[in-house]
Amino acid sequence: MSNSCIAIVSIFNRPSVTARFLLSLSEANYSHPYLSTVYIVDTHPTANSFLASESYSFDIQIIKLDPSYWWCSAMKYGISHVLAREPHCDRLLLMNDDLEVNSQAFSIFTSSDARCPESDVLVGAVVQDNLTTYGIRSLKYGLFFPSFPIVPPHVSLIDSPSNMYTFNANWISIACSIYLRIGGLGNYTHAFGDLDLGLRAFKSNLNINYFSSSPIGSLISDNGSDYKLLHKKSSLGRHKPYERLLFMHAHFSPYYQFVEFFRQFFFSNFT
Repeated sequence: MSNSCIAIVSIFNRPSVTARFLLSLSEANYSHPYLSTVYIVDTHPTANSFLASESYSFDIQIIKLDPSYWWCSAMKYGISHVLAREPHCDRLLLMNDDLEVNSQAFSIFTSSDARCPESDVLVGAVVQDNLTTYGIRSLKYGLFFPSFPIVPPHVSLIDSPSNMYTFNANWISIACSIYLRIGGLGNYTHAFGDLDLGLRAFKSNLNINYFSSSPIGSLISDNGSDYKLLHKKSSLGRHKPYERLLFMHAHFSPYYQFVEFFRQFFFSNFT
């Protein structure tokens, strides 16, 4: 598999979290060089001014956007920018900045990357308090709503061939040609973009695998941040009604679409 990989991460108004992430990524890359360039999609350039004075084990390229961009819209813009600017890029590494990367991550990741088919989507598990919080997710059909329980890295996906799978894009490696073939990230502002991309990858008969039974890193807790509260106030992600319906329409039966429409109508008019 080609080593021509470009990493992309979107960052927001939480500089202490971002700084910790980049430091851990740089240390992992220094221990086992893999990345030469990391593209940073910065939606709050003033808050993240520290980037100009830091040095890392990779070059950084900053794409400046305004705060109206959140995870999915920012990453979609950044990926399009990279694919246009880096014609020799064979593979994308998509990351979240709320991740403290394990020091040996690239040593393990590259060995898996080298032996996997080009069409495989490789996912890194993220843990918090020794529990997997982000990674591969299975699709379960509930009475009223679908759910996406996490699949820990030690669980074999081969043992459940009838299940559908998707992923969180906290750390995924995907071939550029595959990303384009399945349509890339959808028109979501924040949430649903990665789940949507994963479902389309699965429906295209792509293999979605953990690159290792070991986690790629641990979630950085940001207890002093109102980041999630701001999501809700801004009607982002799972709090953005239209995008919930868009997601349901793309992947689920009219029954689930009707239940979601009724739920939104009820809560908007009677609560």
